[in-house]
Amino acid sequence: MSERQNDLSWFWNSDLYRRLQGMSCTKKPNLLKLLFAVHDEVRLHTPVLGWLLDPKGDHGLGATPLTRFLSILEIDTDGAEHARIWRERSFAEHGRVDLMVELPDCCIVIENKLYAADQEAQLWRYQKVLDVQAALPLTPYLFYLTPDGCEPSSASISAPVDSEETGILEAGSYQCISYQNEIHTWLSALLKEVPEESSGLMDHIAENQSDISALARLTRSVLFLHAKLLEQLIETI
Repeated sequence: MSERQNDLSWFWNSDLYRRLQGMSCTKKPNLLKLLFAVHDEVRLHTPVLGWLLDPKGDHGLGATPLTRFLSILEIDTDGAEHARIWRERSFAEHGRVDLMVELPDCCIVIENKLYAADQEAQLWRYQKVLDVQAALPLTPYLFYLTPDGCEPSSASISAPVDSEETGILEAGSYQCISYQNEIHTWLSALLKEVPEESSGLMDHIAENQSDISALARLTRSVLFLHAKLLEQLIETI
């Protein structure tokens, strides 16, 4: 046993460790709430959604999250394994797009709007992005994602006031979706794709006291951490 491991022997044999083993939380801890504000769409919701939708992401689920999401939105899933996912993608003339999914036959743009106010001509600008990115024969899809599926403001779907263009987005050119319905259904179904880990953090460390890297290996356990993140993301909805 190394000197560093010997340094930890006091902990494994201490009253503190035994008390920690017997402790139970009165409220289930939530890693996402610890690291981010619950309604932080820029640093929490948009990155996590984009990460899950990416078939090449390190979540280990392949194209399954994307195909399930497309099915909920009633979009053809062909070519999902070849999709490209963009988060906060910038366009010189039209600003930044929250989420973009490029598939062989279509292009999807999602405005992720939690509790921030709509910006002027926001969905209008997104539609302009789609006009370029999803030119025929590609099919464009524009979604407005909110907690409850509410409609965007008239300012968001209207042309900029200082623009030579006028008008408003046509009915049916965008769809409203929600965290309460589509996202909750999608994430709940994804949890069934992630195998459960048989032991908790304390059990794992207790069984590997001679291995100083036990905690590091546990934090790299993709299936365990990703399952917990999915559960906690659902809790914030």
